[in-house]
Amino acid sequence: MLVNNIDVATFGVLSVDRDIQLSEVTTYEDWLRKGLSPVINYQKEYFKKIKCKFFLRGKSHEDVLSNISNFSSELKRCTLKFDDLDFYYDCTLETSNIVHHNILEKTLEIEFKCAYTYKTAITENMDKQNTKVINSPGNLPSAAIVSIVVPIDTISYTINGFEDIIVVNNLHANIPVLIDGEKCMVIENGQNKFADVDMWSFPVVKPGENNISTDNSNSIVTIQYKPKWL
Repeated sequence: MLVNNIDVATFGVLSVDRDIQLSEVTTYEDWLRKGLSPVINYQKEYFKKIKCKFFLRGKSHEDVLSNISNFSSELKRCTLKFDDLDFYYDCTLETSNIVHHNILEKTLEIEFKCAYTYKTAITENMDKQNTKVINSPGNLPSAAIVSIVVPIDTISYTINGFEDIIVVNNLHANIPVLIDGEKCMVIENGQNKFADVDMWSFPVVKPGENNISTDNSNSIVTIQYKPKWL
């Protein structure tokens, strides 16, 4: 098992059990007086719970306490990766409890709050083509990172297929414009370019089929996203 890309064995720890719950979903609905069924206005996903148990053994009581402290510090805000799963879990530490066996052996019971589940980023390329169909395997929308490169200076460039149309103005030849839906930034050559972009929201890849198109077939577009699951 990995915590922030570090093998837990580094802390003298062995993962012995886990319980991964689904995300909590709250439904906002109305049932009109003469309605035959409720009307669902929208649904909101919240955190999921992950419970883990870890076994620690040390050469001395001080060694055990040091390992627990170092390990717990790493868990405060972390990304979990279990050896037998392809999923990643971005978590924050909720509660911890030490079960005392003796001064050299302890069991650490941890409960995490997890924002979402995702897999390794997928990169889709549009190399001098106007259209691209992206099929996301996840079941939740995923923030996308879009890179645009044009061969000549371009006054205006349009991308369709995300939640809203994105228009980028004043592009310079062979200098990538990065629209980062994860960090909510627009960057060109290391500088903020948000003022030259017309959009209502940052790009998001929805579950299933996404039909992406541009108005410039000479451009090179790269779309990167991490498919997400409930």
